[in-house]
Amino acid sequence: MGPDHPFYAHEVGLAAALVALDQRGDAAELFRPVAKAFERVLQEALSEAELVHSEPNMTLSSRVDVETGLTAMQTTNLVPGANVQELFRVCHDSALRTRWENQFMNGDKRVVDYKDFNGYVEGTDEIQMFKYPGMMFIKGREFLDRRVTHRDSARHLYVIVHSETTEVKGEKDPKFLRASTLFQCCACYAVPDGAAVFNCILADPKGSISAKVVNHQSRLQAIKWYHALLQAYKHFASPHATPIAPPFLAPA
Repeated sequence: MGPDHPFYAHEVGLAAALVALDQRGDAAELFRPVAKAFERVLQEALSEAELVHSEPNMTLSSRVDVETGLTAMQTTNLVPGANVQELFRVCHDSALRTRWENQFMNGDKRVVDYKDFNGYVEGTDEIQMFKYPGMMFIKGREFLDRRVTHRDSARHLYVIVHSETTEVKGEKDPKFLRASTLFQCCACYAVPDGAAVFNCILADPKGSISAKVVNHQSRLQAIKWYHALLQAYKHFASPHATPIAPPFLAPA
């Protein structure tokens, strides 16, 4: 099965699909603003992470980052019966994603868009501030990220890479502490019975929260996110969207 087959990412693994994407070079220029983060995503995807949680259609693995002491999380989230383009839309549309994450995860996340920077392309190269409110005596956290999106509809692979940015400063809010996204990847790809989302992230919340607490909460949130995703697809995906047709199961 060659890298142009629509189920390549499923059959050989998302890591191999990302490496093939990198080797083709068609996304090199696109990911240039987040090149370091994309390189780290490749390293993490190829690494031997420890499986820390599994359930039907979902796995969560982690690996400690030696520089920060924080844990990089990897999740594979299968949505049975999903159409990969619709799953990508549910994950990529910032307004929609914020809506369903808040609805199904009982959150109050907010997103601020910045368009006045060199390289802005709506839906492809964006800068966004993600604001998460605090609790009790813990300040909220805000992440100012550059978000670059690669779409490959022929191969049924969609890759979103985040990294912290200094391209814009963003308004400071005394209720929030500026945190850091070292790297984040959200990749949607087709599988024979639906579609899947691979998430890989390492973020530093800064401040005085211990690494142990951060790592524990990150694991819990990853599990909650998968169940919220299932609900989101059920509620917000087009009822007319169907998985890739069985003829694509033939070898390339």
